[in-house]
Amino acid sequence: MFVCVLIFFACRRFTFESPRRLDGIESAIQTESRSTNAVALSRIAKVDSELVGSVESNLLEVNGITNTYSFSSNHVVTRIVFPNPEFEIFGTPKFESLAKAQFESLTINSKYMVDTNLYELKEVFNDFPAAMNSQLLYSGIYQTAITTCTLREVRQLIFNTRYQATRDLEEANAIADQAEKESKIQRIKALSDAQLELYKSIQQETLEDGRQNLIKLYGELPKSIFQRLLGIELRNAMGRLPYP
Repeated sequence: MFVCVLIFFACRRFTFESPRRLDGIESAIQTESRSTNAVALSRIAKVDSELVGSVESNLLEVNGITNTYSFSSNHVVTRIVFPNPEFEIFGTPKFESLAKAQFESLTINSKYMVDTNLYELKEVFNDFPAAMNSQLLYSGIYQTAITTCTLREVRQLIFNTRYQATRDLEEANAIADQAEKESKIQRIKALSDAQLELYKSIQQETLEDGRQNLIKLYGELPKSIFQRLLGIELRNAMGRLPYP
């Protein structure tokens, strides 16, 4: 059984993981996998039931959360997460003000090329009465942007993992010594499978957390609205809110 512990700064409850942070997960996996006794992974807050054997969660004294999972691939995964401070006020007028300012900085006040898909997100919310009546419109736009950008990054990591595994297996198959070749192939497959389990779990977590947070804001979320929101790809992430 492989065991790994990673400390990971992210917004678990609100599914924000920047490209740099997700790259950090991948880097940590690749680095740790070269050790003699571990395949490194990063813990997922929610995963598909077919992938999980057991779950343990504990609140840390430093306001972080640690969770331990047992995957079907026989990997034990622990991830320690520290929420971004601005999400402590999620759903409040202060958060809405910050989200609106961030939206405007990337659109009407932008000094660079405007991501017009942000306006498309806003148009979808305009067709959602609960959002328009909530006075939390921009909070929903920000949450949706976080969800869609994270999903895009995870899809890329899944592609990278499969591509790298294919290349590594090609090299392994060229090894003359049969025992060494089989051993290396097994290690490559074990690491690749573990990484894919991780990233697919992130996908499930991202979707569910994004949906639940929008319901928290508006009290409801029609499936048709959520599907329309997810169908809009942003060119760039909205970035962290300027909250102290």
